[in-house]
This record gives sequence, C-alpha cells and structure tokens, in this order.
Amino acid sequence: LLEGDLVITEIMQNPDAVNDNDGEYFEIYNNSGYPVDLDGLICSDEGSNQFFVSQTIIVPAGEYVVLAKDADYADNGGFYGDYDYSGMNLGNSDDEIILSNSTLVIDEVIYDNGLTYPDPSGASMILSPGLDATDNDDGSNWCVSTTPFGLGDLGTPGEANDACVATTWVNSIQPLLQTYGCISCHSSQMSDL
Repeated sequence: LLEGDLVITEIMQNPDAVNDNDGEYFEIYNNSGYPVDLDGLICSDEGSNQFFVSQTIIVPAGEYVVLAKDADYADNGGFYGDYDYSGMNLGNSDDEIILSNSTLVIDEVIYDNGLTYPDPSGASMILSPGLDATDNDDGSNWCVSTTPFGLGDLGTPGEANDACVATTWVNSIQPLLQTYGCISCHSSQMSDL
C-alpha cells in the first residue's frame, strides 16, 4: 500500500446508543484502484494506543471496511463490523487515527475537539463523499452524519457517507447546535436558534 491508498472516511468516537467500549468504530475506503488485504495494517494514535489487523480482510477497490471496537451487531449499536479490534480507544473530544505499514503512513486524521472537525455525540463524523486522504486532513471537509442506523445513533458504517452541505457553516455553529441539543437539525429547527 502507498500513501493515500486507504482513506479514513467516518469516525464514531462518541456513541450514545451504546457505551464507548462497544460502539466506537472507524471506516476506511479503498482508494487504491485494486483489491487490498488489510492483514498486517497498523492502526494507532500518537500515544500508546495501537493494534494490528491480524486476519485476512480483502477490501475491493472502491469499497468500505469498518473496524469496530465491538463487531457484534447486538452490542455495538446495530451494524456489522468487518473487524473487531482491541488495544485502541477513540478519544471523545480529540485524538488521532493513523493507518500505516512497516514503512509509511498511509492515512491519518487528527480530530480536534470541534476547533475544525465536528465534535458530535451520538453521531459519526463523516468525510464528504469523493474526497481523498489529503482532503481528510482538513476538518472543514467533515460534517456530522444525519442518517439513523441500528439502535438510533447517526452514521453510515460500511456505506457511502451523506453529502456534507455547507460544511464550513455547519462546523462554525457546531458548538451552538450542541448547546441546544440539536446535532442534526432540520431547517425549521435552525430558524429557531
């Protein structure tokens, strides 16, 4: 794998429907143009959290894979994870996800407690569709998922993300929306703010 062949496209760092130990996940898109096997992929943060993918996981070109803290549908919020990991927790406010192999970093996202990236609870952060491993370094290219799944949290694990509409504007008022308990507001609700 080369830099940019895998793209982190969705992060559920703070689920509400289930506890963090069961509901955290992150989604990876295969942008390489050919099928890849994730066996041996290193997933880490800048601290001591780390795990290695230790089984064959073939991801077809242009498809998604979900690495989940708990891949069990009944426990993780209601989706089928592709790989059940341990040894890494996602910080609710800020953290890093780094995908690498023995020679290089393939992709990384450093989210920042709402400064530029969204900081939702009960919803995933999603990269606007069609963007790559360079674009996901910019928090303004991310937004909050609006699609319900499973037990009631919002996200699209293993599927194409919702389109991020007016991402910069949404990110700039994210703290206000969270204050009013309105993570995925409809236009009528926003007019009341």
